[in-house]
Amino acid sequence: MADVSSTSELVSMARYWQRTLLDADLKSVKATPDGRNVNATLLEIQSGVLREHQVKAIFETVPEQKVTAALPAKTAPTPASASTKPRRERLRVIVVPFLIASKAEDQSRRKMGSAEKVLAPLVIPALLEEETGALSRRAGEPPWVAREYLEPVGGSGLVIGSQDELDHYLTATEIPGDGDQQDPAAAWGAWYAYAEGMLPKDWKERIEQQGYAIVPTGGRVFPDEDVRGVNQRLISVYDAIRATPGSASALFGSYASHADEPQRDPLPPEKWNTARHVGHVNAVHPLSVSQRVAIAHALATPQGALFPLNGPPGTGKTTWLHALWSSLWVKAAIDGEERPPLIVVSSTNNQAVTNVQESLAKDVQEPRWLPTLPSAAAGQAIDLLGIYIPSSTKVQEAAAKGMRVTSPQMDYFNDFEQASGYTSAARAYWLQEFRKACPAPKVDTVEEGIAHLRATMQRLSRLTIEVIDSARLANAFEAACERRYAAFGGIAQAQAQLVKAKHEASQREQRWATAGQRWDAYLGGESIWQGVFGFLPSIRTSRGARDRAALRSLGIEVAALPGEHAVPSKEAREAVVQLLAQRLEQARAKHASVGEALSKSNDDHARLMTLVGKFDRTMRDIALDQDLQSWLPAASQALVQGAASLRRQDVDEFDVPTGLQPWLDRTLRHAMFRIAVHYWEGRWTAEVERVRAANALKKPTPDWRKAAWGRRAMLTPCFVTTMHTGSGVFTCRPAGEDWQPHWGVIDWLVVDEAGQIAPEIAGPMMALAQRAVTVGDRKQIPPVWSVSDRVDAANARRLDVAADAAAYERLADQSMASASGSVLGIAQRRSPWRAPGMPETGLYLLEHRRCVDPVIAYCNELSYAGRIQPKRGMTGIVDGHPWPHMGFAHVPGECETVSGSRRNVFEARMIASWLKRESETIRKHYGKATLGECVAIITPFALQKASLLKEMDTAFGRGAADVGNLTVGTVHSMQGAERALIIFSSVYSAGGDAQSYFFDKMDSVLNVAVSRARDSFLVFGDIGIFRPTAQTASGLLARHLMKDRGNEIVLSYTDVRREDLLEPNSEPTYLYDLVDHQKALTDCIDRAQGALTIVSPWVTMPAITTDALPEKMRAAADRGVDIVVYADDRSLRTDAEHPRKRVDDALSQLREAGVKVIRVTDPLHAKMLLVDDAQFVEGSFNWLSASRDDQYAKFESSVSYAGPRVAAHIEKARSLLSQLAQLSADGAAK
Repeated sequence: MADVSSTSELVSMARYWQRTLLDADLKSVKATPDGRNVNATLLEIQSGVLREHQVKAIFETVPEQKVTAALPAKTAPTPASASTKPRRERLRVIVVPFLIASKAEDQSRRKMGSAEKVLAPLVIPALLEEETGALSRRAGEPPWVAREYLEPVGGSGLVIGSQDELDHYLTATEIPGDGDQQDPAAAWGAWYAYAEGMLPKDWKERIEQQGYAIVPTGGRVFPDEDVRGVNQRLISVYDAIRATPGSASALFGSYASHADEPQRDPLPPEKWNTARHVGHVNAVHPLSVSQRVAIAHALATPQGALFPLNGPPGTGKTTWLHALWSSLWVKAAIDGEERPPLIVVSSTNNQAVTNVQESLAKDVQEPRWLPTLPSAAAGQAIDLLGIYIPSSTKVQEAAAKGMRVTSPQMDYFNDFEQASGYTSAARAYWLQEFRKACPAPKVDTVEEGIAHLRATMQRLSRLTIEVIDSARLANAFEAACERRYAAFGGIAQAQAQLVKAKHEASQREQRWATAGQRWDAYLGGESIWQGVFGFLPSIRTSRGARDRAALRSLGIEVAALPGEHAVPSKEAREAVVQLLAQRLEQARAKHASVGEALSKSNDDHARLMTLVGKFDRTMRDIALDQDLQSWLPAASQALVQGAASLRRQDVDEFDVPTGLQPWLDRTLRHAMFRIAVHYWEGRWTAEVERVRAANALKKPTPDWRKAAWGRRAMLTPCFVTTMHTGSGVFTCRPAGEDWQPHWGVIDWLVVDEAGQIAPEIAGPMMALAQRAVTVGDRKQIPPVWSVSDRVDAANARRLDVAADAAAYERLADQSMASASGSVLGIAQRRSPWRAPGMPETGLYLLEHRRCVDPVIAYCNELSYAGRIQPKRGMTGIVDGHPWPHMGFAHVPGECETVSGSRRNVFEARMIASWLKRESETIRKHYGKATLGECVAIITPFALQKASLLKEMDTAFGRGAADVGNLTVGTVHSMQGAERALIIFSSVYSAGGDAQSYFFDKMDSVLNVAVSRARDSFLVFGDIGIFRPTAQTASGLLARHLMKDRGNEIVLSYTDVRREDLLEPNSEPTYLYDLVDHQKALTDCIDRAQGALTIVSPWVTMPAITTDALPEKMRAAADRGVDIVVYADDRSLRTDAEHPRKRVDDALSQLREAGVKVIRVTDPLHAKMLLVDDAQFVEGSFNWLSASRDDQYAKFESSVSYAGPRVAAHIEKARSLLSQLAQLSADGAAK
């Protein structure tokens, strides 16, 4: 790990991040009543002068040292005081000119807490004179509109304007000067006018439309030291870091460091520490390949380090977190630690942390060996393995949902620890349950039971390590043998061949030894006279012949002898002796070599058999372990009994049925997790009894606080809280000192949705922790940054973090800038791990199991370059699934811009109508009681959410039981969540005022929206805005939606009508069946006087000839009617049901009838008739292609509007169609 930040660097970053939080709090004022602020009328605030009693009420609550004396001597007298002083005092105050509250009838819908019912959208920092009551501007501190009320918003409350509108105003409007010192009232008036101009001119109408009203009691003025926003606890921790920078944990030093970590590839499996991964929660589903790689590296995270996990949607982040905390919990038990690690999962919002809490309740179903709490809290039990630490305003809500809560208001643990007699009862109950689960050992005390459980976990851990290590050793040695004996074809073949070779070498050695003996015998048998008279030719000849014959009998050719030695010379005979000795030596060496090789192969084979035997014995021991069997469900017991079918060679093959690691997850690791639950329960009873005996349950010392958290961690391995709440909860109080942060008390901090968290938010919790695992995905929703680049750069420069623009750019590149960074970005930069081919550092989860393949294919192409591995396929989808997986419904509504936000009321009404029609089918299909369990509606705009909620209430009735808690909102409302069906309300309309679409500004919007859908993602809106040729997120979505003609959802237009097109006291004409539509088309042709426009994506010969349309159109054209048909060129070219020639023939007949046919290259989904400027018909009927055979006709519906009000709509529709025609022509020209 690279060096952590220096002390000066650490303090600078703490000061810089703290400044961001302070700025954010000032810009989110909650003007709630208390004794330190006063009401003031709008007129009083506009005039710039407060009354005497108002001034007194503010000043008397502020210590003197907070009041400054720095005003100029000349100020006009005011009604507040007629006296004069040479120097007058002033106070920094916050002025809220007016307050907004939701109307009474909307309270139940908005579910606001009392502190949130009064909103302060416009805030003006000011100075207040004590003597005169005059308000004046504060230099360098401009007014602001709270960001939370500007579109785009992450929440779903009031929208008063848009950020774009405000930016335009600030750019175009000159900031007033200080004004004439002789006329401070005029200066304040100019300043107030500038502030009020930051709001849209029609802001009052906008809030009225959203169900809000101005509070009649006026605005408020209060000291700005009273602005204690949501970030106060974070700010306090930064204060402590700055005061004592050496106290913060090493983790914060790493987090605040500007150094980049050198990168390297992830470790191969053989280098993993197998002793760390010892727990697994789920007995059915093992870890995936990428989850296993990530858990091995995360568990090796050293103290003071950050580990980033990149988790695209649906890749099992929650399952992975379960594997992390369960292994840490079990390992502490095996090692006999004094307490388990304190593991805290934290994020910025309650939705993220409660998702983790709910997964613990759903996925972990281990019965506890502790009794319910008697008497006063009857029925309260220690059951869940996750504890929620909520803010004070969320305690009751969380408890009502069945969550287990610890907080100052409601401490789940204290109820048990302090209940009289509970501990002794709990110990007796625990012992009773132990004896049921473990009948074999005779145990008389809880301590003996605890020891037995720990010994069992140690044994299972040892078996886990042995089976992995023995398999790896055997496999490695087997691979080495295969390489070593590759020439033989393997070790078994080598042994056989070497035995044979040794035998042959032995024979050769014997042969040459015998040859030497025979040669010696031959020479010894020769007559002495042969040697004496050997010079005689005859004797020499005969002697030479005998020598050659003797040599041949020994297998030696004379030619093998040195050339200068002619047989039978003395030299030749001596050469023969040397040759025979040499051959014998060679044969002996060969024999010895082959013998050694054979011995080595025998040793290798024996070692391999020993290693394999150790693996086999370990597996046999596991299969026969009755204690293990008792801790496993039936399916896992069967796995243990079938251990012989596992392949040792698959120890590090993580995605095969015979893989050892997945098998261990479901057997030994799962058993150890279950045992650890009860081990720590027993330890908790012993610890509480010890502490109660020492009367030390509550002593506000660091050691006591750490011990208290340690006891809690014995009952739950996982605490979940927000960053804001957690930074104030993990505190301690050293003797004689004030409360302060409890540095390093958290062993493992898990930052969930880390890609959505700005850097300054997580810093305080980092300072309280020893290690951090950051889980997130930078391809999903980015943080909601609370400061602009301009303000952030100024802060960084002023606080010595970035001296110039280049330095600030580096800060942004390091993901540390408050205006652009994220926690995940910092963790990635500080991580050494980078998998080959991956775009970012850290480990990745890649196997996707949430969505069906057609749904996740879009996200994979949009954001992940095909790296996600779809694993679900079409699992769980039965034949005849009622809805397309990537579907769309064309809703030709009108998009309106209101309060800087957008809505499409007709679209909202259509969605509500469709859900009403489909509700029973949806609930029955998924076996759920409420629609909210199956469906969620996502829209880009908060204002559209309000429209959707209103239309849902109209369609179903407010609070309808079959709707349930249906989520409707922006993508933020569904981050981390999922539903079977996701409906996307796109809001925009083709030909509208939007130059671009909000969901195209960031790919993350549609990436998140689509990936929430398990089975179907359904777009409801004007499909004309989705252009397949566009290289945008919506363009890609269009290509996926329009792959199949069957992806279109046919809507019923008879349930919903366009009020804006209706004349007063009139009704539209509804078309219900084929006959209605045929008659309407004929009537429109006959009625048209000047212009008839027919929009029909498909055109077929049977449709136009059955109704004799060419003849009817010819008659209309002859009387001067301009008939234009718009058709979808792509549909005409790819219609499988009607051959190309037949389609061309149909178009030719229309042209011959005087009809202008325009083939639109962009997908065309509207089905309309436009008659002159007097009649407009829209619906689901394809006018020129729908089957005219009643037997095969589909359900179709349309609505006809007539009258003066349709004229503007018809004009707009024709204009849009003309634009499409021009685009098609331009495209053809290219």
